[in-house]
Amino acid sequence: MANESDNSVDIYRLIRKRVSVKGRLTKMKENFESMYAIDSSQLTNIQLKELTCRLDKCQTLFSSFDELQTDIEAFCDDLEIQLKERDTIESQFITLIASIQDLLETAKLPRGPGCSRFTSLDLGELQSAGGDAGTTASAPGARAEPTDTPRERVHVAISHIFKCSQLS
Repeated sequence: MANESDNSVDIYRLIRKRVSVKGRLTKMKENFESMYAIDSSQLTNIQLKELTCRLDKCQTLFSSFDELQTDIEAFCDDLEIQLKERDTIESQFITLIASIQDLLETAKLPRGPGCSRFTSLDLGELQSAGGDAGTTASAPGARAEPTDTPRERVHVAISHIFKCSQLS
């Protein structure tokens, strides 16, 4: 009988922790919505870095939630209800993460005449832009994209410059 009592206390604590995670998720969404209201082309470098930090924090919180929810599901008697709760909260996390990623990617697109962000690259920067083999960055500070070869990395960077020069 003591085991049942211990399990109910454990489940209660886990559910209270989940409530805390949900509260933090709601706060993150509110913070993001205020930044999302700003035109992505008007975001400052500081705001972009803030968004990147918020994205990292959101992804970490999502991992914590997943572990916590798995523990709740392992101890609970009402698995169906807990799985519905997981789906609801996971959907909120995924929507927020995708929205932040989209805003970051949109803010890093070339903007208007000159596209200095891309055309200022020289060949040396193009060849080293990928860092690790198998990735390439379209510009300094841009997210890496998977590629197959160093030659392909240079090709991707040059095609960005070409597209940019056609805009001006």
